[in-house]
Amino acid sequence: HAHTIGPPQAQAFAERFKQRRIRWSVTQADVGKALANLKLPGVGALSQSTICRFESLTLSHNNMIALKPVLQAWLEEAEAQAKNKRRDPEAPSVLPMGEVDDVRMNDGSLKTGY
Repeated sequence: HAHTIGPPQAQAFAERFKQRRIRWSVTQADVGKALANLKLPGVGALSQSTICRFESLTLSHNNMIALKPVLQAWLEEAEAQAKNKRRDPEAPSVLPMGEVDDVRMNDGSLKTGY
């Protein structure tokens, strides 16, 4: 029997998902692409608009239910990678770590001049 998520659970999860994603400076498009790296059965990359609609709860109830375990898998993997800071070479890449670090260094060098 599949877990059913009613609006309150879906809303709570979508909110948590979005807060974590923003905290890690990961775009909706990054999440969509990273899902392909998780190699979940029957799941490829998702579009940015699908992630956006999940976060804003504008997908149909059935689509919310179908996507929750997929996005939960990304969230769990991303939380593990964020905690470890070091990516396990065997683990699927779900956070654009290098890109985030590069952006910070570029910002710093711009502020300090040349």
